[in-house]
Amino acid sequence: AVASGHMVLSPELLCLYAGPGAGAVDGEHRPPSTDRLLGSLTGRESEVLSLLAGGMSTAEVAARLQVSPATIKSHVSHALTKLRARNRLEAVLMMRRMLDAGRG
Repeated sequence: AVASGHMVLSPELLCLYAGPGAGAVDGEHRPPSTDRLLGSLTGRESEVLSLLAGGMSTAEVAARLQVSPATIKSHVSHALTKLRARNRLEAVLMMRRMLDAGRG
């Protein structure tokens, strides 16, 4: 699809980009809410994603939290599984959306 010039987005990322209900088809199961998925994170996983969403690199987050970069990568990996995210970008976008909603 990408080679043909189409954009491929997961349902979760599409919702973050286009808003709730985007891409939903009648009778289609909707993914769990972003808030519920983010609520499944540990405090540390949430903290790591928040710092990454704020623009910090893995090395910067590791230095800030006084742990190794491998530990940060482990937290991100666990968060990806819990969030059902395909990659770090999706997870960070989910966290950024939650943080932006908290400010507004």
